Amino acid sequence: MQMNARGTGMSLSGVALLAACACGASSRMAQIGNSFGMSQNLASVHSIFVAFGGALIVGGLWWRGRLAASIGALAVGLLMLGEFLAPPMSVHAGHSLNTAQILGFLATLLAAVGLVTAFYKAYPSQDPRAAVTAMSGAVMAVGCNCCLVTMALAAPAKVFLPSLPWAGATLTYYLIAAALMAVGLGRLGGFKPVAMAVMGQAFVYFWLELPYSSLPAFTLLAVDANFLIKFPMMFLGALIVMNAFVLAYRSHEERAYSLPFRTQPSFGD
Repeated sequence: MQMNARGTGMSLSGVALLAACACGASSRMAQIGNSFGMSQNLASVHSIFVAFGGALIVGGLWWRGRLAASIGALAVGLLMLGEFLAPPMSVHAGHSLNTAQILGFLATLLAAVGLVTAFYKAYPSQDPRAAVTAMSGAVMAVGCNCCLVTMALAAPAKVFLPSLPWAGATLTYYLIAAALMAVGLGRLGGFKPVAMAVMGQAFVYFWLELPYSSLPAFTLLAVDANFLIKFPMMFLGALIVMNAFVLAYRSHEERAYSLPFRTQPSFGD
């Protein structure tokens, strides 16, 4: 139905917005805002991205069911709390974590569990393990090692294992996330959604790590404005990952049901 398609598009776009990692964009937008006397900082701008992405998630889930939306709203609230207690780019290798940061990471990880639960309530599957595995991989890649869920996972390694840079690197957690998505989506939909998810996640990482010096140099109010290219590209990659879930659910349904009607909600509805 059209309302379900609208809800799916909203919620998956919200996840993609969070997964696109807006740390760099937020920092530079804050610098531009400060030039107008708006007194912004990285954390305040980044929280707007999180709030908007969270609103899309909850709004989309509302079309799928009140329980899913309620769980999603709680998860977004915890994500915002985690953002407040442990702001983006606040963890540094070899530096100890304070109490607020630790509580913030716990809130963020609970938010991740809540998001997986909410989406599974909205989109149950004939293969629950595969669906939850894929969704867990997707939520691991929400952010980078400087923000949101990925930061909450990477922070302990970044702080306590400074001699092992790979242990707290974004790439490490993106690879684990991609592997989980590949396993889950492969069981649900076969090779095509796996290829789409892996390529989408690789695209996100490429644009996340692409040096600014490799992009056309231009400034806006004396601020490096290449985020105007990078962030949309990361968002596009995250949307590709989300569409892999749509494809996997559709393929799973086509194999699972021979009748023209369906008894399970689908990302494609």
